[in-house]
Amino acid sequence: MHIHKNKKTRLEIKKRNFKKSIFNIKYNADSPMMEEMWISQTNYGDIPDTLRTKAFLPLARNMWPIIKKYGWDYSRDAMKKVFTNYYNLVKVRLDEAIMTAQDVIAGKLKRPDRILTYFFFPVVFCIRTDLQQGTTKLLFGESTDTTFILLDDFEEGKIGLMFNCHMEDGVPVDWWLIDEENQGEILKRRHIKLGLKLRDLPVRISPLFKSGQRVIEVLRDIRNERTPQWSQSTYHVCLCWMSAACNLGVEISNHESFAGVYDALTAKTRWNLFDNYVSLIPWPPLIPTFLHLGRGGFTKRLAGLFCEDFLYLQGLGDYWITWMKGTIPEIYEITLRERLEEQGVYFPIQTINCELPNLLDPKIYEKSDFSWKYPEGNKILAKDLGFSVEEALQGIYLNVTHETPPTEPVTPENILSHGIGRDTKVIK
Repeated sequence: MHIHKNKKTRLEIKKRNFKKSIFNIKYNADSPMMEEMWISQTNYGDIPDTLRTKAFLPLARNMWPIIKKYGWDYSRDAMKKVFTNYYNLVKVRLDEAIMTAQDVIAGKLKRPDRILTYFFFPVVFCIRTDLQQGTTKLLFGESTDTTFILLDDFEEGKIGLMFNCHMEDGVPVDWWLIDEENQGEILKRRHIKLGLKLRDLPVRISPLFKSGQRVIEVLRDIRNERTPQWSQSTYHVCLCWMSAACNLGVEISNHESFAGVYDALTAKTRWNLFDNYVSLIPWPPLIPTFLHLGRGGFTKRLAGLFCEDFLYLQGLGDYWITWMKGTIPEIYEITLRERLEEQGVYFPIQTINCELPNLLDPKIYEKSDFSWKYPEGNKILAKDLGFSVEEALQGIYLNVTHETPPTEPVTPENILSHGIGRDTKVIK
């Protein structure tokens, strides 16, 4: 017993030393680091192994710095707040996207080639309105239902939100959005053969691809009851973990969002993880072909389809910005303000040639060193474009592509439009 006790004590000491804290560092009262005295540096080992999505967090370029800087408890609570409010966020974005699409069809917006909104499926990046109809038909067909499904990281994959959109000829004609508090009875609908509740299917069935097939069986029954005229339409679902949605939800660069989708869809095949971070069921016909092109090729193909390869600093909208400032201000600071004011946004060519941390190397987990290596060059700041951070977060469409070298200055002369949706101001 005495030996066991000493052994345990040594392990505890080793663990405490491994988790170094800024609390142990003394600062001069005039030091700019004083403001960070309360912040602890979190290591990968501090995240509980019971978290089903722990293995994916090194792929979350925006989430990992938050976890490392503010700690796991704060990050977990922040994600829970986002999860609870995601219904309102998605509703605001999709209301605007649908109304913008309707105005484009009606001819009320004169320059759809300068106006971007959030895509209907998945709802994590933006698309130019004049490309939306053609891109939707190319990826999903003439008549299709698509459902974006958000999974709770902390309750083993329970479905928390679903957004469905039915599209005919690439145009949205019907949609619905539900969570626990809004038409939550649908989440309690049981699978006719398995007897499991819809919301619990990803909890009880893995991997995501298999649970997604069972989810479609329930949703297709609901679709056929509500709208029997579309009973022969194809059905696609996207199963997305909340942490993945948070990671992409604060991404400013549309090219980084496309690359992030690639990372999420290839987590299993590229890094031998137990599953993918995001799963599309079934695969849209072109997506596997794009994935075989590698991270850079995939990013370029999606950038071409969604925005003609131009860089878009994605418009987050007033609701999301105000909510973040009031509810999770630390995340607003580290992911948005610092990115636009201090660190800068990468050029598309830097995103394409970025080197990810090698998740096949066990040493990086011991060191918690999940460094993303980008090519040297300039980066884009809000002030370079003549905007404040808040103004830049409304969305900026730039004449910058993957062919633009990062040695070139980006100025207000590169701006094609400013804003998102119907409030977009066309510059040139």
